Amino acid sequence: MNLGMRHVFCAGNLVSAAALTWVVIAALPARWWVVDTAALIAIAAYVVAGAAWLCPSPACIRLARAGAAICLMLGMLLLASVLLSISWLSGIYGPIGAGGAALFTIVALLTIPYAIAWPLAQCIYAGRALHARKSEPCAAR
Repeated sequence: MNLGMRHVFCAGNLVSAAALTWVVIAALPARWWVVDTAALIAIAAYVVAGAAWLCPSPACIRLARAGAAICLMLGMLLLASVLLSISWLSGIYGPIGAGGAALFTIVALLTIPYAIAWPLAQCIYAGRALHARKSEPCAAR
């Protein structure tokens, strides 16, 4: 398993956790338990996955993969809710809702790389690392 990639994933997860903490906890003016709970779960998953990438053992790789899978599920839930909001604004408000729909379209496009592609890349890399570790001989471990 490539040490550089593990450090990239570790740093990326910790930066993502810090950014998510700032955006949801500090920058949002209103509190809503649904958003706060999902954000705290994602922050914890990013921190745990980031710390797990520092250890090369199979248990840590599985932990990092689980954290990335949790973030991937939350990202897909976020994208689905944004896309549902786009369709609702366009359908209910017609031409007046087009501005809100355009804004939510930008949010949806910005969600894809950070909330879906990043955790998906970690899940794929961790899966390949676990598979490669299982296929190498015992003496090489």
